Amino acid sequence: MSVGMSLAALTPGFADPATIIDVSHAGEFLAKFNELYLDSFLANIMVGVLLGALGLFVILRRIVFLSAALSQVSGAGLALAFFIGAMVAHQSPVAPTRPVAPPDEVLDKHKPVDDTDREIQGFLDDDEDSNNGGKKPTGKPATMAAPKPASMSATMAAQEHHKVHKRHHHGTHQPIRPIFLSLILTGLVALLLSELSRGQRRSTQESIVGLVFIVASAASIILSQMAEKGAHEIAALLFGTVIFIPPDHQKMIYGVGALTLALYALLFKDFVFVSFDPTSARASGFPVRLTNGVLFLLIAASIAICTRAVGAMPVFALTVLPPTAALMIHDRMTPALFTSALVGAVSAAGGYFLSGLLNLSAGPLIVVVGSIIVAIAWTVRSILTRIATIRARRKSEQASS
Repeated sequence: MSVGMSLAALTPGFADPATIIDVSHAGEFLAKFNELYLDSFLANIMVGVLLGALGLFVILRRIVFLSAALSQVSGAGLALAFFIGAMVAHQSPVAPTRPVAPPDEVLDKHKPVDDTDREIQGFLDDDEDSNNGGKKPTGKPATMAAPKPASMSATMAAQEHHKVHKRHHHGTHQPIRPIFLSLILTGLVALLLSELSRGQRRSTQESIVGLVFIVASAASIILSQMAEKGAHEIAALLFGTVIFIPPDHQKMIYGVGALTLALYALLFKDFVFVSFDPTSARASGFPVRLTNGVLFLLIAASIAICTRAVGAMPVFALTVLPPTAALMIHDRMTPALFTSALVGAVSAAGGYFLSGLLNLSAGPLIVVVGSIIVAIAWTVRSILTRIATIRARRKSEQASS
């Protein structure tokens, strides 16, 4: 008897675990990993490294919910772009439609553009010649007759070609690219929050971040409903498209990630200075306002790009969990930075692999992997602290005796 059957027999009120966890797609996922999933997998690792590194200051400056608020602002920017596109589409004049020609006339005037079209057109020409007794078509509409299977398949092929062409050009009439509007809106809100964080009490800053989160969440939902389309985009934004990240989003992740990490490494000491000793920085004439603005802009740009690619929940998790685990392990900033980036990469990669193996959503699994790492770091830190306490107590007892 297998383990699953024994568990089901011992617990008749519960379902068999084999029926809950679907591993039937694991073999296909592993077989096609290099062909279909490798690019998205590497993009997820880049997201984990980027958010893990930036999340260190999010934790240390006690602005944990900043990433959640900016993720919702990014979603509101996407919804606003779709709403503007819908308004422009309603106001633009409707182009007159051309009359639909008879099927034979359409086929006669069709000009092949590739080898597939030439084969279809040649077959149709031969088919017409055989139907007309070897005579050339006169251009008059043919009598109604039952189409042959080959002709029907050719028509379906032409319709499919039209659908692919329509899908390829879908979105070209969008007046504003959603990702650009999302970046602009997220950056402006981040600059506003950086200005409000100077000289304010922590409770006031947290209340402002909460207000931004609530307003942006409501705006994204309302605008997506008013735009008549974009609800699917908002759903993908919230839950993520981690498994298949489009190539253009991958390029944005790598471009923004490389630029952000370069500036982050260059200004890391400045960020530490203004974050932990802002009074001394202002007294010494250091540009605290500019440095804070740059840090918030880097965080905002990274969150906007990563949210568009993997969703709001994984972004929030990768901003919070990796630095939390790193700060449990290290007491210094530089080792904590590298550990946080490493934990972010492991969390993103582990969640991605489990998603493909178990056929489950990747976003929640990224949270699960990150939470397990935090639990392990907390357990190890507690054990080491307990051992150090016991040793110190023994030394104290030996010295007193």
